Amino acid sequence: MKEEVKLWYSFLKNYSVPFNRFKIIDRYIADFYCDKARLAIELCDDPDDEIALKEAKKNLMESMGVKLVFFKKSSVLESFDNVCDAIDFLVEGRKKDLYC
Repeated sequence: MKEEVKLWYSFLKNYSVPFNRFKIIDRYIADFYCDKARLAIELCDDPDDEIALKEAKKNLMESMGVKLVFFKKSSVLESFDNVCDAIDFLVEGRKKDLYC
């Protein structure tokens, strides 16, 4: 939870492209969602946890044109700048793909 709060208040809340927090997409909830980039972000304890659920979520979202990415919660605390840089990269790439 503290990782979500840190990412939201220290980066995504005032990001140049609007993000929502806890966005419902079909039957799943994304931790963060950017409509302009059609990008959903989820924080997880371990990327290998609940692999089947994550695959189902990712497949459903991608069938709807939404890119779903996962970040380890520990990365938000230990490598915050790297997580933010990765999100920047993803948003910019998705914007170009969707609006060119």
